[in-house]
Amino acid sequence: MNFNNVLAGTYEAGTQYNALSGNDHVIMADTLAAAAAAGYDPTRVFDAGAGDDVIIGGSLDDIITGNSGNDQLFGNAGDDQLAGDDGDDLISGGAGNDFLFGGMGNDTITGDDGNDYIEGNEGADNISGGNGNDLIDAGDGNDIVSGGSGDDTIVGGAGNDTINGDDGDDNIAGDDGNDILAGGNGSDLIEGGAGNDTIDGGAGDDYLYGDDGDDIINGGDGNDVIGDANEAGNDILNGNAGDDIIQAGAGDDILDGGLGTDLLYGDTGNDTFRYSVDSTWTNAGSITPPGTWLLSNPVDTIASLDVYAVRAAVNTSMNMSHDIYAGGDGFDTLYGTSGNDFIYIHDNTVPSPSPTDPRIISIESIETGDGNDIIDLRSATVSYGDVFVDAGSGNDVIWTQDGNDAIDGGDGFDVISSGAGDDLVNGGAGNDMIDGGSGDDYLIGGSGIDTLFGGDGQDILEGGTGVDFMNGGTGDDMFIAVSDGTWQGLASTGRFSEVTVQIGNGLGNPAHHIFQDVYQGGDGYDTIMGTGGNDVFILDSLKVSIDLFGNQIDPMIRNMPLLDSIEHIVLGDGNDVVNLLSDRFNYTTGVTVEAGNGDDYIWTQKGDDTLYGGAGNDRLDADMGNDQLFGGDGNDVLLGREGDDILDGGAGNDQLYGGSGNDTFVYHDVSEGSATETIQDFQTGADTIHLEDVLSGFNGNLSEFVRFVDGAGFTIMQVDIDGLANGQNFVDLVKLNGVTFAGGGVHMSDVVVS
Repeated sequence: MNFNNVLAGTYEAGTQYNALSGNDHVIMADTLAAAAAAGYDPTRVFDAGAGDDVIIGGSLDDIITGNSGNDQLFGNAGDDQLAGDDGDDLISGGAGNDFLFGGMGNDTITGDDGNDYIEGNEGADNISGGNGNDLIDAGDGNDIVSGGSGDDTIVGGAGNDTINGDDGDDNIAGDDGNDILAGGNGSDLIEGGAGNDTIDGGAGDDYLYGDDGDDIINGGDGNDVIGDANEAGNDILNGNAGDDIIQAGAGDDILDGGLGTDLLYGDTGNDTFRYSVDSTWTNAGSITPPGTWLLSNPVDTIASLDVYAVRAAVNTSMNMSHDIYAGGDGFDTLYGTSGNDFIYIHDNTVPSPSPTDPRIISIESIETGDGNDIIDLRSATVSYGDVFVDAGSGNDVIWTQDGNDAIDGGDGFDVISSGAGDDLVNGGAGNDMIDGGSGDDYLIGGSGIDTLFGGDGQDILEGGTGVDFMNGGTGDDMFIAVSDGTWQGLASTGRFSEVTVQIGNGLGNPAHHIFQDVYQGGDGYDTIMGTGGNDVFILDSLKVSIDLFGNQIDPMIRNMPLLDSIEHIVLGDGNDVVNLLSDRFNYTTGVTVEAGNGDDYIWTQKGDDTLYGGAGNDRLDADMGNDQLFGGDGNDVLLGREGDDILDGGAGNDQLYGGSGNDTFVYHDVSEGSATETIQDFQTGADTIHLEDVLSGFNGNLSEFVRFVDGAGFTIMQVDIDGLANGQNFVDLVKLNGVTFAGGGVHMSDVVVS
């Protein structure tokens, strides 16, 4: 029957219409009311057949099948059954309690009014339940589902689904896949199923469960129950506003009660407990029984305190947590566990009855034990004086604030910031990062690759063994890489005075700023970093006297070398001055100095030194040893003095002095040389001019590539880079002052090509 034509006829009960193939447009008119009144079955069955069909039902109970093709099926009024089958179908149930089936393809299905049953089947379907209490099974595929108003039941099926329950008390199950599930308004029950799901309960008192996977669950407004019990995954569980109950599962979970009086339970795994700000103090009653916090595993942790006072239980057989204290009078200690403890005392804690009262009181000692611990005491409203922190072994992160604090990071990779105050910080073994903040601090890196920042104040930085980086910051600082053991046993913090050492920062005229720095490198390859300003490193025979924490240590400092076993000094940009000519500079193997950009002045003494002037007009003076001097860009003066030195002036009009010994003057490019580039004291038979990658196609016959042109008391060395111009393409490379080629002051044998 071809419904492209117009049909007329009478109704008989049970009649079924089949449109066969073709793109049909059918309107099923409401002419069967009389038959229905007479007792006939008013149901109409229509099979659209193949093709992209548009079928519009009437007010009766229609059964319409789209079959293959991208069909548009409209049930209108009545309790309809619409099935799209194959193809990307558009299905609208209209008013009534409809059964809607998408079938294969990416379907768009709308239930409209009524309590509808909707099944998307396979494909990425877009489903809307509309008004009414709907039952929706999205099926396989990455589906988008909106329940609409009413108490809906929605199952996402396999695939990464996005489901919103909208208004009403909804039951939502994400099933397999990484789903985004939102309850909307109403008291909803949501289960994420397998996969990494994001769940938002919205308004209302919701029950939210993540199941397997790394889930993020937000309770939203209302008194919610959030659970992941016995399920694996590292979950983030947020109660948000309301009086919530949160149960962690297996895995390392983060629990945040949010506003309201919340009850949080840990499970196996390293859990973190956080609490948020509330406008009242009533949240102090969230612990039952008062004064005891019961957690199921000793590695559970509590952060951003939601209660005013908690005391640790002593019955270790019940795996009590020992993580938080409000100490009161006396010397109180916060004990952690052997797990990974998180102690956050920060500004998002609950306010006390008086807004000006401290939120945490009288913490004098924190001992977290072994594990990877995080201790954050940076709140502006935390009231504590001098605190002692012993983090134990593990990779710890520690922040303190005001007070003269003593911190021991223990073994492991520790990150420590001690804030304001005169602090004593020991990173212990491992690769540590320590920031002393403001105050006169004593920072000890211990063994390992350590990074120490003194900050403001007169600081002592002891890198210990290993490859260390130390920056004193502003103030008169002393750098020590390793002690001899007599510095151990300092049990308290305090001020130290009379430190007569400093690292400069933008000092201006060096003639008016003489600073005596103390550096001890110890074992390892140690680096002292300057600043971006004009740094001054001048070592003389000044004796240093320091009173550290009330303990006189003058005999240890007095007459010791001001710089001991430093291998590397990096100054950065600026007009820097480095003077290492003192007998207080104790080194024999040599030092590397990188001055960076600027007009730099560098003196070294004994040892085989390597000096880099960088860009700028530099003076590099190496004195004794077999030294390497690199002027870089600019008009530089290089002095090798004693020893077998290598001098490389770089670009610019440079003055080179090899001094005594067998010196080598290096050129890499013809553009680096000119008649104004001068070697002032060339010694034939001892010194060498090294042409490195200068001559193209060198054939071993030096006279075709190099010649000397004598002047009055000097000679100019010229080169032909390819040797093919037959003497017509020579350019000046360098001037040798005080010698002539004719007088035997320089020979071809003094030139080396590579």
